[in-house]
Amino acid sequence: MRTGLKKHFQTYSDNLTNLDDLNRSGRNLDETILAGLTYQDWTEVADSVSSALTDEVIEQSFRQMPDTIYQLTASPIMNQLKSRRDKLGKSVQKYYKSLMREAVVVGSDKHERFEIEVLSANEVRVQVYKTKKDGEERRQLFDRIFQAKDTKEIHLYGLNGNDEFVVKGEVRPKIKIRIWGGAGEDSYTVKGSKPMARRIRIEDTEYRNTYDLSKGTRQKTEQSPAANQFDAEGWLLRYYLD
Repeated sequence: MRTGLKKHFQTYSDNLTNLDDLNRSGRNLDETILAGLTYQDWTEVADSVSSALTDEVIEQSFRQMPDTIYQLTASPIMNQLKSRRDKLGKSVQKYYKSLMREAVVVGSDKHERFEIEVLSANEVRVQVYKTKKDGEERRQLFDRIFQAKDTKEIHLYGLNGNDEFVVKGEVRPKIKIRIWGGAGEDSYTVKGSKPMARRIRIEDTEYRNTYDLSKGTRQKTEQSPAANQFDAEGWLLRYYLD
């Protein structure tokens, strides 16, 4: 702990601090599965936990210990737990902002359509739809409006399958939009003003991918980009390697 090599190990104190380090081993998973939750969702869950974890509940729980052990250890631990409960809201707020600074939206090994719309300088809406191979829409998988006050970049990963990315807007967003198509035959459409397009960066190969981009869009093509290796199995593997 003193050398900083194991920052996800922390002493149990009155303060619930630095959730970035405490949750380091699960950070990638949090980024993947929690991107659709708003700050209100987070606060509602935190409030429900704080409300349910009353002083009475805590004290009754510790009373399950043998009386001798309770007398020796319960009081300081209960006080620490109550303090951490009372500070849960602020801790959650900090972790949410850290997690959403670079939001991650991930597809699958099947076919999806990503629709990205710049609503204003401060708002970008991302919708993801499951599609058939011919592009016919099946159902919506994801829908969220990202706010510039929380999010600086949005990272979109198509993974495998034939994915379609459609970006539109006329206003230059404060949020950068980065797209990796991954494996499969992907299509990219960027329609809108040049200032908006300059905030878009696309990475994939030229082979069997199609591009219809507004002037100013940043496009990087390589024969073997790392993104081309991103299928669902590889995406999960990165968690074991971190």
